[in-house]
Amino acid sequence: MNLRYTLYLFIGCLFIFVGCQRTITGPARSEHSLRAESLVPCGNVFDTTLINFNGELSGSIEVLNDGSGFHVVIREVYNDYKIDRVQLLYGTKQHVIDNIVGLIDCATMQPRNPDTVVTYTPNEDSVVVIDLPFKGLNCFFMNANITLAKRDASGNLLHSFNIWSNGTANPSQNPCQQYFEFCRQQCADSIPQTPGGDSSCGQLRTQTQHGWGGKKHNSCISDYLNTNFAAAFPNGLQVGCAGGNTVTFTSAQAISKFLPDEGKTEPLKHSYTNPTELKNSLVGELVALTLNVEFDKYDNDFGEAGKHLEDMFIKKGKFKEMTVKEFLEIANKALGNCSNNYKLSEIRDMAKHINDNYKNGDEDKHRLVCDKKDCKDDHHDDDHDDHHHHHHHNECHE
Repeated sequence: MNLRYTLYLFIGCLFIFVGCQRTITGPARSEHSLRAESLVPCGNVFDTTLINFNGELSGSIEVLNDGSGFHVVIREVYNDYKIDRVQLLYGTKQHVIDNIVGLIDCATMQPRNPDTVVTYTPNEDSVVVIDLPFKGLNCFFMNANITLAKRDASGNLLHSFNIWSNGTANPSQNPCQQYFEFCRQQCADSIPQTPGGDSSCGQLRTQTQHGWGGKKHNSCISDYLNTNFAAAFPNGLQVGCAGGNTVTFTSAQAISKFLPDEGKTEPLKHSYTNPTELKNSLVGELVALTLNVEFDKYDNDFGEAGKHLEDMFIKKGKFKEMTVKEFLEIANKALGNCSNNYKLSEIRDMAKHINDNYKNGDEDKHRLVCDKKDCKDDHHDDDHDDHHHHHHHNECHE
């Protein structure tokens, strides 16, 4: 073969290679996969792993919201299995626990009364997105149970097994009974500004100690207390501190008989169970505040904000920049005579202000803010600079 022939052959092969090459693409992306990547969440995204019966990593679950609703994104990691069915159990903490307690065999048993069930036919996705409407939900608890399936080319089922969300809490020892909490995140373009300049994260609800008890309290508030106390306070309600003195209430009826309790403001000298009167206004205010904080966590419909009452920041005064939870811990230690660096009257007054801040769920006196940066630098009395906004949408009033 001479040099000229060799050169022509090389050029010809090069021309064929360049002229005939084509772009090689991967498998088509599923609609769910593309949708999952297109979601633009408001605020923070909750994410945790999915695990199988052996505790092995089997995928992930994300919960987020945008302005249109909640979105649950589920991804599994097995090459030859696809998502067959998703069961979501969500709502109040007690609702979730009631429907997962007793699952003694995670391999075969699934949650009772799931709130959302989605079946995928054919099983072709490793990623799915499930949309949930807001429907008044602000914070909710969730357990996710997912069935994965392996099929042959004709679609015949070869094998299936369950995986589930690896939650942050567990009512027993079985791994499929774990659950987690997600709270609706505020979208930046929908945060209204209040006259005081602070950002509002929605309408919370509180009741004063007169609202929770007393001869003049509204029957619907009393009915709510009687209906929900046992579930929200399975071990009773207690104020005071371990290592000091406490006051414990074991029923809604005991609280109704006790509140309102007014009189001196002093630390407890003894411990009590279901007293009918102590004539100590600090006890009355802390009992009411504990009811407000715990019912707000227990019941998504108690308030309508995207943040729990206990996570709100005190805007000004002696307890400025503390969360309500931090303040309540200090108040209980002072009441129980464990420790105290504040005047008891200051603690009593702040508890009273918080209890009155979102009274009946239709007003906001702006003593609390969502963001710590909105706390004021002044130390004025909290009653001197309150902006009262009333939202007349709630028919249950003190």
